[in-house]
Amino acid sequence: MKRKNICVEVLRFVFAIFVSLFHYVNRNPMGGWFDHGAIGVDFFFLLSGFFVARNACAQETGMEGDKTYDYVVKRIKSFIVPFLLMWATSFVLGNFFTGGEKNYIVNFLKGTPALLQLHSTGIKMTHYLSQTWYLSAMIITILGIYPLIIRLKNSYLFCIAPVVSFLILGYISGIHGNLIHNVDPFFGIVTKGLLRAFAVMNLGAFTFGVFDKNKMLKLGKAGKAAAMLFVSGLLFIVIIYASIPTGGNDLDFVCCYYLAIAIGGLFLLSNNNMLNTDNKVFQYLGKLSLYIYLSHRVILDYVMAGIRGRGGTVQYVSIFIILSVLLGVLLERITNCLAHINGRNYCCSRTE
Repeated sequence: MKRKNICVEVLRFVFAIFVSLFHYVNRNPMGGWFDHGAIGVDFFFLLSGFFVARNACAQETGMEGDKTYDYVVKRIKSFIVPFLLMWATSFVLGNFFTGGEKNYIVNFLKGTPALLQLHSTGIKMTHYLSQTWYLSAMIITILGIYPLIIRLKNSYLFCIAPVVSFLILGYISGIHGNLIHNVDPFFGIVTKGLLRAFAVMNLGAFTFGVFDKNKMLKLGKAGKAAAMLFVSGLLFIVIIYASIPTGGNDLDFVCCYYLAIAIGGLFLLSNNNMLNTDNKVFQYLGKLSLYIYLSHRVILDYVMAGIRGRGGTVQYVSIFIILSVLLGVLLERITNCLAHINGRNYCCSRTE
């Protein structure tokens, strides 16, 4: 089994839970607790940008179109089966157990833009699995930046990427005070969710560029300890910010950069023979993050719909998280079984 960074795998799981909690408290306020859990989405965008840049930099110039197509197809294959399972589940539940128009063919056609991964654009009518905006935005952003990184390499990573990320993140943060406004139109078919993905994934690409320039740096014992302490401090600040009431202060912009520095530090430590593991439990936690991300909205929309406005207690929150994790595990098992029945492993793998 391939060795992976233990902290990154655990953080995948932790931030998937934070995103779930953020959606929960949007409907069942808890006095400001977990109001900034959406910073978890930016963690995943940062990781995606980091891995996109790493993969693109390994490609040869002149093959931008083919390589971009291959990479996008791999990314889609990594989530398409569980996504379709959850979309179908949400469609059935949304049509049979809630009010509204009962013309299923019309409803299906209205939901097609989200099904086709277009939810993060202005092309949207009805969605049954609202977290498709994240997947849509990720794929559309990859189509934009992957060929540019192959062609421009360091010029993109060290000039274009940091400027783009700083300007867009500054714009969204300055206008709205935070980065979570992902449904408001910006212009044409572009929404702020797509702008957010483009900005944060570019920041992830810049993070990879800085890491790549320093990947041969060898740290002694004192250096490793200092780096680990520094990274842990940054992650602690972000996790606390995502968890506790902040009195209306929005620091998403700052925390996004803290996360970028922490991710670069974790991979630098990994290159110094720290934090790497082939432990199946930790790797499974990282893998499970996708399934929790896809399953938690179904639990929130249909299983816990009856407690809306009355569920701001630890008891209800615990039930929600436990059910989301259990459904995520079930979804992972079903996906795995379908993959083996078809003699393929692609739909249960994670492309990096």
